[in-house]
Amino acid sequence: MKVNLKNRGLGKCVGDVFSRDLLILSGQLIYSHQTIMTVTLFNLENSRSFRVSWLIHEINAPVEQRYYSRINGKKAVPELSKDSGFSFGKSPCLVVEEEGQEKFIIFESGNCMQYILERYAPDSVLLPGTKDFRGRTAVIGWIDFSESVMLHVLPGIYNQWFSRPEDAAAVDHIAQSLSINIHKDLDLIEDALKEGPYICGKDFTAADIALCFSCELVLLKVVASKGEGRWKRIEEWLKRIEKRPAYLKTRENLKHEYVLNDER
Repeated sequence: MKVNLKNRGLGKCVGDVFSRDLLILSGQLIYSHQTIMTVTLFNLENSRSFRVSWLIHEINAPVEQRYYSRINGKKAVPELSKDSGFSFGKSPCLVVEEEGQEKFIIFESGNCMQYILERYAPDSVLLPGTKDFRGRTAVIGWIDFSESVMLHVLPGIYNQWFSRPEDAAAVDHIAQSLSINIHKDLDLIEDALKEGPYICGKDFTAADIALCFSCELVLLKVVASKGEGRWKRIEEWLKRIEKRPAYLKTRENLKHEYVLNDER
């Protein structure tokens, strides 16, 4: 059977078999020695799994996707942990099942993104290979930034979640205390966008996918980020990449409420 991989964004295809000795059929990876591998992404609504799902659609990676909701907008339903086998019960979670091997679980959105790119789209513009060491380091650095420093906003969000109405003054005080670092985070991204339409310059990369979620969350949750119009480049960049076909396709199945184009 001949399989056309040319439009999958996967690199060079030689005959029936991908150049790394892979054959792809119906969402499964089949190595030339007939080992079958299935990769599944377990998604949770309004979570960082949106990054991974979006990336999968950008490169048309043969990854199965399953979708789960939250209980009262907070913790994940128990089926997420049960179905994935990931006792931590968090998302994103990639489960790799390969014939003759133990199930392999990959977690943390940046790690999931890097796994998918290096397996299905190695040396692509989304994540350059080591021959472009500077470009690769820049992309990975921004992904790490989105998963670490940009999370200054989370304490403020948790205070909103779990506070009582009579705690409003304390919640606002905490938000204002957090605002200095959150503003610095946004200022750094705003400054990076002076160099081109995307975070790393002229090309759309995985850094844009990772940071998009973080910036949407900060700006639309309005947690210590008051300053309408202060980050104009960020807002323009977000509205532009939110129109990408892969972004829109991701939203068809995965609930994602932090979208500037829906709000402004």
